[in-house]
Amino acid sequence: MCGMIGSRFGQFEITAKLGEGGMGVVYEAFDHELGRKVAVKVLPVETARDTHRLERFRREARAVAALNHPNIVTIHGIESAGDKHFLVMELVEGQSLDRLIGDEGMPVAQTFDIAVAIADALGAAHAKGVVHRDIKPSNVMVTSDGQIKVLDFGLAKAVSEPASPGDDDAQAPTRTTPLTGEGIIVGTAPYMSPEQLQGHDVDQRSDIFSLGVVLFEMVTGIRPFGGDSRIAVASSILKDTPASVNERRTDLPRHLGRIIRQCLEKDPDRRFQTARDVRNQLADLRTEIASGEKRAPETDPRRPRWVPIVLGLVVIVAAIAAWRTLAPPGPSPSETMHRIVVLPFDNQGRPDDEYFADGMTEEITSRLGAVQGIAVISRASAMRYKDERPSLREIGAELGVDYVLDGTVRWQQTEDGGSNVRVTPELIRIAEDTQVWSHSYNAVLADIFSVQSDIALQVSEALGATLLEHARADDRSRSTDNLEAYDAFLRANEYFNRGIEIGNHAAEILVSTRLYDKALELDPGFALAHARRAIADEILYSGYADHTPERLARIRESALRALELEPDLPEAHHARGLLYITADKDDRRAIEEFQVALSLGGSAEVYLSMSDAQQNLGLWDEVEATLDTAMELHPHAGEYACSAGGIRIYQRRFREALELHDRALQLIPDRWCPYYCKANIYLNWDGDTIKTREFLESVPADIPLSDNPPINHPWVWVEMFEGNFDAALQRLESSPGEGYEFAYFYTPKDLIVARIHRLTGSPELAREHYDAARALLERKLEEDPEDVRLPAPLGVALAGLGRRTDALAQEIQVLRNHEARPGRAVGYDFRALAELHLLLGEEDKAVSYVERMLSSPSFFAAPAVKIDPTWRDLQDHPAFIAMLEKYGG
Repeated sequence: MCGMIGSRFGQFEITAKLGEGGMGVVYEAFDHELGRKVAVKVLPVETARDTHRLERFRREARAVAALNHPNIVTIHGIESAGDKHFLVMELVEGQSLDRLIGDEGMPVAQTFDIAVAIADALGAAHAKGVVHRDIKPSNVMVTSDGQIKVLDFGLAKAVSEPASPGDDDAQAPTRTTPLTGEGIIVGTAPYMSPEQLQGHDVDQRSDIFSLGVVLFEMVTGIRPFGGDSRIAVASSILKDTPASVNERRTDLPRHLGRIIRQCLEKDPDRRFQTARDVRNQLADLRTEIASGEKRAPETDPRRPRWVPIVLGLVVIVAAIAAWRTLAPPGPSPSETMHRIVVLPFDNQGRPDDEYFADGMTEEITSRLGAVQGIAVISRASAMRYKDERPSLREIGAELGVDYVLDGTVRWQQTEDGGSNVRVTPELIRIAEDTQVWSHSYNAVLADIFSVQSDIALQVSEALGATLLEHARADDRSRSTDNLEAYDAFLRANEYFNRGIEIGNHAAEILVSTRLYDKALELDPGFALAHARRAIADEILYSGYADHTPERLARIRESALRALELEPDLPEAHHARGLLYITADKDDRRAIEEFQVALSLGGSAEVYLSMSDAQQNLGLWDEVEATLDTAMELHPHAGEYACSAGGIRIYQRRFREALELHDRALQLIPDRWCPYYCKANIYLNWDGDTIKTREFLESVPADIPLSDNPPINHPWVWVEMFEGNFDAALQRLESSPGEGYEFAYFYTPKDLIVARIHRLTGSPELAREHYDAARALLERKLEEDPEDVRLPAPLGVALAGLGRRTDALAQEIQVLRNHEARPGRAVGYDFRALAELHLLLGEEDKAVSYVERMLSSPSFFAAPAVKIDPTWRDLQDHPAFIAMLEKYGG
C-alpha cells in the first residue's frame, strides 16, 4: 500500500498514507483540478468487486454526502479510477480522539466541548435518517484549533467486512461477524450496543449507547465494558452494569454520570431517545458549570468514613440553614425566607434499587421540613423531574424556588452479605448558579440510624442551623434499627406514592398497606410505618374503597400507636388529624393536629387534609388560603388545582374556577376530575348546554367515557337539559356500574332513569326504576350504615314509590348529617330533598330546599336550575320564579 505514494487516481495524486481499517485505506491526496488537499478512502477489494455491495455503498455515501454539519466530515464525491473505487473527503488535520484520551481521562471542559459536538453531529445525521453504527474514539478527529469532526457516518453497514481472528479489540476495525449467532453485526466490539451484538436491527438509539461508551472512556480513561476476547467484551456489554463515572472521578459534575448512565441503558426504550436530548443535557450542564467545575470537598480525615447517609441529609439541612436569615415558623411558605426543592436522587446502583433512591429523596424532603425558615416543595412535584430534567433555572422558575438539592445514591451488597451506601448530595443556589455545599458519604447501611442524632447535633451547632427540637431527638433520627423493616417501608412508600400519583388508586395503596404491615411485623415500634399505614388506610376508607368498621379501627390503632411511640412525628399528627375528621367528626381538633404537624415539618399533603376540615366547618376563606398554600408547595399537583377550583364552584366564582381547572387539565389530562368540573362550570355559569356539549366532545379519545363514568354524568345532564331524553338513556346505558360515585354524593343510574320516565309520562316504568334504586341503596346502607351519601337518594326513591313516611325518615337523617357539619357544601343533598318533596306533591317545601341549595355553597347555580326539567312543575310557582330572579337564573 505504501507503494501507492505518488500514484494518481485521475486528478488525485496520493501524497501520504493516513491510516487503514475495515472501511478501507485512507490517504492524503492533492486534487489537481481544484488545487486543494483532500482525503481519499480506497474501498476494500471485496467491496469494489461486489456490484451489489458497491451500489449499496454508493447509496449510503450519497445519503451521508447530503449531510451538511460543521462536525461531520464532508464527502466531496464517489470516484473510480481503473479498478479502484474511492471516496473523496474533506481532509481533517489533527488527532483522533483515541490518541487524546489519557489514562485518567480528559479535562472536564474539553470533555464537554467534544461530547456536545459529537452529539450534535449525531442529532443532525439522525434527523436525516442516517445512523452511524460505528461510533468510537478513532472515528472522531480533533483539529489543531479544537474543531471536532466525526468520520465514517452511515458507511459501516455498506462495507460489511468480516472480522479477522487475530484483531486486537483495542484498535479493532469495523466488525461484521456475528458474535451471538443472530444476523450480521456492524460495529466495533467494545463500543457496540446490546442490540448490535445480538444482530438485531438498530436505530439511532444504538449510536446513543456507543456515544455513552465513548463518553465513559473520555472521562475515566477506560472503557465501561472489558474482557480478554470479543466474546468476553460482548458478554460484559450484555450483562454488566458499570460503576458510575462519579465514583472513579470525584471532580466530575454529578449529572454527567447520570447522562452517561442513561446512554448506557441496555434496553433502548430506557435510553435517551434522541441524540438531540443528549446534546441538550450536556450543553445545559456545561452552562451550569461554566463558572468553574463543581468539585466536592475532600472528606475530613477526622470524620469516620462510616458517617451514615441520613446524617448527610442533616448536614444538608444545616448547610441550608446557615445560608439564610431564619424566620419564625408559620403556616404558609409565603412567610418563609427561602424555598427549596429536593430533586430525585439519582440511583447509580442496580435498576431494582430505584425505590431505595426514591426513598432517600423522600426522607430528605421530610427532614428538611424540620428546619425553620424554609419551605420545601413536595416530593410529588419534585418527582416530575425524575426522567426529564430541564435546566436548574427552568426548575427554579417553574417551582419558584431559591435552592435545589440534588444528589446520587448507590446501594451495593458486599461479599459478606452486608450493604454499603454512598450518597453525594449537592446544594445549589439557583440565582448565582453556585454550589453552596457538597459532600460525599460512605455508609454501612446498618449504621444509618444508630449515630444520626449525635452527628446531626454536632453539625447543626457547627453551622449555626436552627433545627427544631424534635429533629434533635434520638428516636426521630433513628426511625428503625431493623434494616429489613426499613426496606419493606421504602417499598411500601413506592406503592403508596404511585397510587397517589395516579389518582388515589386503591389497588396500589392497598399493596402499600400490606408492605407497611410487613415492616411493622419486623419492627412493631416503627412509628413512621404506623403513621403512614394510618394515612393509607384513611384514603381507602374516605374514598369508599373499603368503608368498613375494620378499616376505621385500623386507622385509629395505627394513628394512636404512632403518636404514642413518637409524639413529635409530623406524620403521626397528620394521621391523628385524619382520624379526628373520619371517625370522631371533630374538625376543629383535626385542624389543631394538622397545625402541629406543620409546625414539626409537615408537607403539602397536610395542607390538603386541613382544607377538608375547614370545609366541614364552612371556613371558606381559610379553605382557599390553605389550598393555595398547598399548590405553592405542590405546583405540579393537578388534583390540588381541581380542589381549589371546586371551592370556587361552590362559591359560584366560575371564572376563577375555570382558570384553575384549565391548569388541572394541563397537569392531569388523563383524569376525569377536571373534565367533570369544567362541564359543570359551563352548565351552571350561564346554562350554556351548547358550550358544554362542545367541551365534552373535545375530551381526548384515549379517555373513553366507558372507563370514566364521572365524565358521562354531565353528558346525561346536557341531554336532559336539552330535552333529548332517549339520548340521555343511551348515555346512561353506555356507562358501566350501578351509579355515579363521588366522594360527597352517590347517584344510582336507576334513579336518573326513573326521573326521565316520570318526565316523559311513563309512570309504571318510573316506578320500576325507583324500586330498583331503592333496593340498591338499601343494600348499600346495610353494608355501610355510616355512608352519609346514601340517605338523600334513598329518600327520593322512596318518595317516587309513594312511601311518604319512609321518605321523610331519610330526610331526617340527611338533616342530622348536615347538622353535624353545617358548614359543608351539601348541594346534592338539598337538591335530593327538593326532589323528594316535589314527588310527594309538596311544591312549597320543594322550592324552599332549592333555595337553600342556591343560597349555600354548592355545585348548583340558578342558570342550571332554570333549564333543569326536573323542576318543570315549579316553573309557574311564584316563589320559584322570584327565587330564580334573586339568584340570577
